[in-house]
Amino acid sequence: RRAQGALPTVGIVVDGANQSTTNGRLLQEKWHRFAAGVPIRLEAGERLITPYFANDFYVAGKVDRNLYLDRIELARLADAPAYDTAPTTGMMAAGPVMGMGMASSGVTDSVIDDPYGLSNVPLRIGFVRPLDGNILPGLFEVEGRCWWDDAGRVPAPVVTLMINGSPALTQRAGAPRFWVDPSHFKAGANRIQLVATLDSGATARTPVQTLHWPAAAAGGDRPPVRRHRRFSIHDDRWEPAIRQRLRTEHNPKERRAAAFPSNGEAVLNLPEQLAGTFRVLLNVRGDDFDGPAVATVTLRRGDEVTPVGTVAARGWWTDRQAGTVELAAGPKQLVVGFENDKYEKGKGDRNLWLQAVMLAQEPVVADRTPPVVHVQYPPDGRRMFGADALVAEASDNASLASAELIFDGMQTEMTVNLNLRPGRIVFPLLLRNAEPGEHTVAVRVTDVAGNSTLSASRAIVVIDAAPAEWGTYDRAVHLLNRFGFGPDADELAAILTMGETAWLTDRLNRPLEDPGDLAAMAAAFTYFVNRNNYEVPRRVIAHALLTPNPVRTRFVLWAQNHFSTWIRKTAGDRKWREHVAFSRLGAAPFDQLLFTSAESPAMLVYLDQQGSYTGRINENYAREIMELHTLGVNGGYSQQDVTNLASVLTGWTAALQGDGRGGGRGAVRYTFRFDRRLNDASATRLLGLHLPAVPAEGQYDRVRFAFEMLASHPNTARFISRKLAEHYVRAPAPDELVDDLTGVFLETGGDMKAVLFAMADHPAFWDSGERIAQPLEYAVRQCRVTRNFQPWQIGDYLQRSGTGLFDCATP
Repeated sequence: RRAQGALPTVGIVVDGANQSTTNGRLLQEKWHRFAAGVPIRLEAGERLITPYFANDFYVAGKVDRNLYLDRIELARLADAPAYDTAPTTGMMAAGPVMGMGMASSGVTDSVIDDPYGLSNVPLRIGFVRPLDGNILPGLFEVEGRCWWDDAGRVPAPVVTLMINGSPALTQRAGAPRFWVDPSHFKAGANRIQLVATLDSGATARTPVQTLHWPAAAAGGDRPPVRRHRRFSIHDDRWEPAIRQRLRTEHNPKERRAAAFPSNGEAVLNLPEQLAGTFRVLLNVRGDDFDGPAVATVTLRRGDEVTPVGTVAARGWWTDRQAGTVELAAGPKQLVVGFENDKYEKGKGDRNLWLQAVMLAQEPVVADRTPPVVHVQYPPDGRRMFGADALVAEASDNASLASAELIFDGMQTEMTVNLNLRPGRIVFPLLLRNAEPGEHTVAVRVTDVAGNSTLSASRAIVVIDAAPAEWGTYDRAVHLLNRFGFGPDADELAAILTMGETAWLTDRLNRPLEDPGDLAAMAAAFTYFVNRNNYEVPRRVIAHALLTPNPVRTRFVLWAQNHFSTWIRKTAGDRKWREHVAFSRLGAAPFDQLLFTSAESPAMLVYLDQQGSYTGRINENYAREIMELHTLGVNGGYSQQDVTNLASVLTGWTAALQGDGRGGGRGAVRYTFRFDRRLNDASATRLLGLHLPAVPAEGQYDRVRFAFEMLASHPNTARFISRKLAEHYVRAPAPDELVDDLTGVFLETGGDMKAVLFAMADHPAFWDSGERIAQPLEYAVRQCRVTRNFQPWQIGDYLQRSGTGLFDCATP
């Protein structure tokens, strides 16, 4: 029996467990058979199966949701490995797969498709940083990160690097790192993707990233292919004894590391076909006591033992070179040993930790082709004062090493490391000590073989006093500080090379489905898998640190703050779903933002709207819509308007509904519903406008009309324009700026992109003076410009500052 717009949800509890294993939603109110969720596994023996009515609802005299059950049927399905989102319990061991009711298919598809992190899945994978749109340097590193359920018992996934749709390299790893030889790429656009697969068959994929290899570099003489192999501690080629050493201490990226609390060794069986000269690198760390832990590496071929080298494992996890080894085809082993253990009670303990071994093949023939380099900014003749920047692109037929800034034909010793790193080169130009007049700037790029190329010089003019109007660089920094999260190198390069208008247009128009943004989101999910009150804010912070589109992200966070809900009341899952809804909108027209908030179960629960029915109204939400979401506290409404709007909104609610799949508390969640039986459809007045009584079929439209009227009201235009100006420009906002933005809002029907463009063009934006950054903006800016990924520390800092993300109790 339907109530509150929703039909009953039935959970299936097995053997008296404290939560359901799966659930299903009824399809209609009359008697029918239905599949109660996804197939479940049952062990042999007697089993107790209990149906659980998961979403009872009752309002006296109005609606009553009930369940009537006639019988339970079990249909045995084909035995097969299954990807199941249910909690791990004893009954989930291997056994027959049972479909509850009329299940018509076998096991669930093993390919996981959850780009927005809305589900509980057994496996996730992401690039450590988005790569889309970057320039390939030649040899470069693809670094990923996996999360998988029950990592203590379940082996790490096998990760495949796909290049242009074909598998190229594989690793069994939780933190895969591929050194990719340029032979895998073609001139122009190249598509890369990581695909992770557990032994159960569950498969996850990263978003596809497109990188470009300049034809000038790709057309050079290509040296023979070099093979680089990484063997993480999860690799099947390690002798089984290493499994006894796996520990989680010291936060290894692989989620496990081999611990050597005393002297010992680990043996790696190398592929028989692997041959050539290789550098051996160990990813290790040591517990230093009276000197560092020392790792030894030897090569075994039958009875022949050849020392390779040693590594002093000082400090944190990093790759350290142990030496060079000559490998011949045939059986062989690499042995990593720990031989200088030391322990004194109460004083210290020297230990070794091993995460991976990398074999990097040395060049077979000398590379004599120099790299290519092109300066993109500044243009010839650019007038500069104080500080500016140089932006260049470089690539190689083999492998880049470094770039150096050349000023007036002289070396500056200002260098950047380009080895394995895709992307643009950005050098700061610090001109305070430069003599006024004409100078030249250039970039010298060197590859790992020692070949170097000096770019064409660009002429600049250093002026002797600050100009009356801001130069290109200063304007770029101002735009990045106000519309984004500061002048990080990538965004600074983008705005300087694209131009202000093209950059802002591109950033505001890119959808959330942009490959770079999806990659940033996927990376965040591998660190923060759960949708609880702690992890949801840090998911959002992680995305803000990694996104290639901080302009869009900053606006979304503004919208989330404007339509504020308190995560401790809404709960993390509802808050995350609300955040995804706003993220998908971006800088949408204001009425769409208002509708999204209005249909958000997080908002409806936060302001108690889900319990507001005719004859029992709750005014919380109606009051906040007028006071904080649209008109503003001085927006011309009365208490009677609040009461009347609350009556119009009755039945605008959220109903519990099962996901049709999972188990536990997260499987039954609030979903927006409108129930006409709970709505007061009588005539009323709102802001002086008469709203006549409506029949049942017109009730929903009348509620939408009320939202549209509030969204388009002139007082709403002024209130929103002032709030935007105070966020992006300064507080209090200049009246002339608010007046002009209000006009744009009214002319465009609340087009937020048009309002933001008008703001960027307004003289008050460029003459805005000082502005104090909010703690979130300040912290994200600091981390982005220094390429520090610290969402945990930022989250803690915000809590200590009293500005925890989504953690404001009051509206």
